[in-house]
Amino acid sequence: MWFQFLCASALCLVALFAPGFVALLSAGASFGASLACAPALCVAAYAVLAILFPALGVSASFRSLFCPALALALLISLVCLVARRRRLRLATDLRERTALSVGLPMLYAIVGVAVGTVFFVRNLDTAASFYQAFDNVHHLNSIRSFVDSGNYSSFNSAVYLESAGSLASPYLWSSSSFYPSAWHGLVSMVVQALGIPITVGINAVNTMLLCAVFPVGVYELLRVLTRDKKLVFLGAFLSVAFTASVWDFVTFGPLYPMLLSYALVPSVSACFVRGVGRGVSRPRAAASLLVFAVGCIGVALAQPAGIFLMGAFLAPYCVHRAAEVAREGRGKAFGRTVGCVTALLIVAFWVFCYSLPQFKSTVEFNWPKTSSHFQGLVDVLLLSFTWHPVQIGLAVFVLVGFVRVAQSKKLRWLDFSYAFVCITYIVNISTEGTLKHLLGGFWYTDAHRLGANVCIVALPLAVIGAQAVLNWLVCVFGALKEKCESPRRLTACQAAAGSFAVLVALVYCPSFEVRGVTSVDTSFGHYASMTASENDFEAEHVLSTDELKFAQEALSLIPEGSGIINEPNDGSGFLYSLLNANIYYRSFDLPALENEKEESAAVRQGLDKVAFDSSIQDAVRKTGAKYLLVLDQGKKPGNTPHFWSYFPEQWKGIEDIDDSTPGFSVVLSRDDMRLYKIDAVN
Repeated sequence: MWFQFLCASALCLVALFAPGFVALLSAGASFGASLACAPALCVAAYAVLAILFPALGVSASFRSLFCPALALALLISLVCLVARRRRLRLATDLRERTALSVGLPMLYAIVGVAVGTVFFVRNLDTAASFYQAFDNVHHLNSIRSFVDSGNYSSFNSAVYLESAGSLASPYLWSSSSFYPSAWHGLVSMVVQALGIPITVGINAVNTMLLCAVFPVGVYELLRVLTRDKKLVFLGAFLSVAFTASVWDFVTFGPLYPMLLSYALVPSVSACFVRGVGRGVSRPRAAASLLVFAVGCIGVALAQPAGIFLMGAFLAPYCVHRAAEVAREGRGKAFGRTVGCVTALLIVAFWVFCYSLPQFKSTVEFNWPKTSSHFQGLVDVLLLSFTWHPVQIGLAVFVLVGFVRVAQSKKLRWLDFSYAFVCITYIVNISTEGTLKHLLGGFWYTDAHRLGANVCIVALPLAVIGAQAVLNWLVCVFGALKEKCESPRRLTACQAAAGSFAVLVALVYCPSFEVRGVTSVDTSFGHYASMTASENDFEAEHVLSTDELKFAQEALSLIPEGSGIINEPNDGSGFLYSLLNANIYYRSFDLPALENEKEESAAVRQGLDKVAFDSSIQDAVRKTGAKYLLVLDQGKKPGNTPHFWSYFPEQWKGIEDIDDSTPGFSVVLSRDDMRLYKIDAVN
């Protein structure tokens, strides 16, 4: 399966980079900018096409999505060539741009791949391992539905495809509600094109987002912010250093759509900074803002929380630029006034968005407070968010960078962005009330999401601080060299670079033990351990390896597509996505009673009486199911893993069935696992 993983990773890179890169490079962008911003354009194109295709009667697939995007990119390239009428000179420019800018973005990707391989990929049990979490069943089911239906739209939430022979849904809710599905569509493209297991596609796509898309986007953001090549070079080694940033989205939740959205945030933010920056020509500014607008579509259709992160990050920059422009024409006092008015307008717009009905369910969602104000401050200062151990070296870089930026008129706005996300995190983990939801409601008041916000905004500060530390080391070693009159074979710069390399290496240090003294749980070591435990097939999970094998064997014994009643909390809720099993219950929790069909309630509460209760027989016939699958027969709730959604009394009619229950015959039996045929309705 690892070969499939490599093929899927390569195909994912082609899908994410090729069309956008061709379009941007031909339009005159540098190699690095084209590479960094390409994924945002591609994601936007695929997500929008996926929404349009159902209305046009077109089935979504890798070919039907990738080919139009690439064709549009080639058309843009052709238009640019014809408009300039200087094909030969353009080729020369391309070689020059490549020589100047290809090295640094590739270095970011190389560092990302190295870190991702050591701490993420290497800790996957197999290329097909997956995180058995409550939220993950939605992601898995959506991808299975997308691949089977050819409908990748964010307005398609159907996981019961009756036209393809699926059982009818046991619930009454609409299948056309909106859910941002750009990530699901991207995985579906890869899975459909290669015919690989869904879980392999998920691991491949997530790896490329973590190791390539995000770090290359950070490169572009740092380049636009500072224009300092040495600083941008140092940034390559810190772009993926925060374990509580995008890394957290694959070990908590999992929050895969957030991963895609936040992976695009740095490059899209860079387009805005460049577009409204000082000394930029109008054509270039217009082009940058156009890419920014299209990129925002990609971010929003991945997860709208990314838009609000960019708002928190860029709002102080808008105030800074508005005041700067006003000051140049009318003086400092007028500049301050314009800056204040701009800030008030931004606050008003934030409150307006908070009050919109469309965001009501999001901003009112509440994660209860878990810590004190002081603990929140400690988390921010030491970068020890949620369950992540401290990152002291990185925290020092951030603190030094915060101080250095405060002294820079050009970048001082970064401190305000950082202060906002830090305050939002502290308020949300330590208080309850309106202010908590007003500040952090767009991220569900969730400490993990808010901690990731802090880390991403802190990234430029960490790199600036790291450069300051390196410069200080050069001065220290230079002074020591003069004082001690050491040999010239080792220069002060070389000694400082070596010491700095050690400091950076310590950021990525795995956990270790000082035998007989203590054990040290580092942040990346802890992350690797979490990844390994969550993806260990042999560990105790809701769906065990034996249960998965039993389900595969059971499906081989019955006609393909046969309807199966199940109790999802025994692990069978995963079987639709993993094995394409036509199971009746495909989510672990139940909706409100008014949203459940009568036959579903009858089956849950009375299936054990099907042999002599005609109303239960009619209910089973309405479902269309002919078999019953049980994976935890006779086990008490405390003796087997379950999600929080499991309440035994809700499934009494299924869990009271055993081999002696009339109306059922055993098709396959092993330990506490059974496949029954429902004879009473067959």
